[in-house]
Amino acid sequence: SPILITVAIIIRLTSKGAILYSNERVGYRGVNFRCFKFRSMVTDQSIKKSDYEVALAGQEKGILHKVKNDSRITWIGKIIRKTSIDELPQLFNVLKGDMSIIGPRPLVPFMLKHLPEFKEVRCLVRPGITGLWQIRDRVNNTSAEYMIEHDTEYIENYSLLLDAKILLKTPIVVITGEGAY
Repeated sequence: SPILITVAIIIRLTSKGAILYSNERVGYRGVNFRCFKFRSMVTDQSIKKSDYEVALAGQEKGILHKVKNDSRITWIGKIIRKTSIDELPQLFNVLKGDMSIIGPRPLVPFMLKHLPEFKEVRCLVRPGITGLWQIRDRVNNTSAEYMIEHDTEYIENYSLLLDAKILLKTPIVVITGEGAY
């Protein structure tokens, strides 16, 4: 909680807007829910119009467009994204029962729109804060296609031992910061 409180105060003092950001994600049994994160971007997207338009164009193709040096990201946003601290509010989603600590990444609906069979399989388990994809291939984070192999493997081999392995490897991936921006 000290990290949550400190980050919340910094976000409040350094940029306008809400501390938390939430958007719709596909959850267990295909039920959508609001996924919480610390806000890492400016609230007025029109100021940074070019990066915003690129992101919107990608959504039409089922791609989550992530710009490495996105002008919409605040200075604290860069830090909390690189360290994955922006994901900590998802612990509230775990407490609500929308998510698990470990499972497939919670995806926005447009990413699964063109993959109905994969969506059906993914929705057999709760999405997680960390999972196989996050510890293996976080660099490829722009489309659901990159996650199919990892998510399917996780669902087929689900066990307490696999969860323990994922949980132990997560801090190493977070410390290296690979794929986080």
